[in-house]
Amino acid sequence: MQHAGSTPNQLGPRLFHTSVPLPISMCHPLSVTLAIELALEHSDCGRNVTMPNQTLSDTTQTHDAYSNSQILATSRLDLVHAANLEVVTAIVRVAARRLMQSDGATIVLRAGDQCHYVDELAIAPLWKGHRFPMSECVSGWVMHHKKVAAIDDIFTDPRVPHAVYRPTFVKSLLMVPIRQHDPIGAIGTYWSQPHKSGTGDVASLNQLADITADAIERLGHMATH
Repeated sequence: MQHAGSTPNQLGPRLFHTSVPLPISMCHPLSVTLAIELALEHSDCGRNVTMPNQTLSDTTQTHDAYSNSQILATSRLDLVHAANLEVVTAIVRVAARRLMQSDGATIVLRAGDQCHYVDELAIAPLWKGHRFPMSECVSGWVMHHKKVAAIDDIFTDPRVPHAVYRPTFVKSLLMVPIRQHDPIGAIGTYWSQPHKSGTGDVASLNQLADITADAIERLGHMATH
């Protein structure tokens, strides 16, 4: 029944009217949140509402309710059933922000000698859709050296292209390679205030990168068979 004053364009009637395949583990609240986000992003009504990349409240509340191990377990289950790369990156960007309680997250894929920023979830726009030479960005350094980059102050680190970062909110970052032995990409997380990443942060983001690599490799295998 339609409530008084409501219209067919409000969230309730149209929430899941989307062509994007959604993760199947909907019994878990984290997956419900992800499903809502994906549905809103790919529906007409989603263009006129405030999304999680514009506020930290959803990130903070979710992290308070669930431990990192639960976030990783749910992300792993969702990634196993992700039907395409778009869904994979949507799952990973949400998980990365929640794990790190960060102000932003990016998913970067290697494209030859370039770093392609394919997706992001942040309090303000970063570099989604842009490509940078591997030699001129932190994600490229991470992939080339097969190492984690934990940078407390981006403006004192020579690996950071300061001109690219200066217009953004970013003050600190943590970035890890996707598939460490032969990187195919990187996951970056960012903070608007000075932040020092601990060993637990690095371990959690590395675990997310590992299951992300598994998901991307599975999609590649499916595409060739």
